[in-house]
Amino acid sequence: MKNLGLLLTTFGTLYILLTLFGLNYSFVTWIDNWGESIGWSIRGAALLFGVLLYTIALYLESNSPIEADADAANSTSLSESSLQTEEA
Repeated sequence: MKNLGLLLTTFGTLYILLTLFGLNYSFVTWIDNWGESIGWSIRGAALLFGVLLYTIALYLESNSPIEADADAANSTSLSESSLQTEEA
């Protein structure tokens, strides 16, 4: 999901920059077939949706229960190993 968000953000930014600089390539101008305002809406939506997906993916990665379980297991095994060394 993070990669899709990054891809949409990149394409949205690329479409906006190419249009602002007046570079009219076929992969940029097809968006304007529905009108200029709709074209800008599509560009902006691609950019915003990409940023949203990327942000959600980062949030889900940081709050993943799998990582939390792995961190808890690592801290438990570390504390058990330190107890074993103290007993020896």
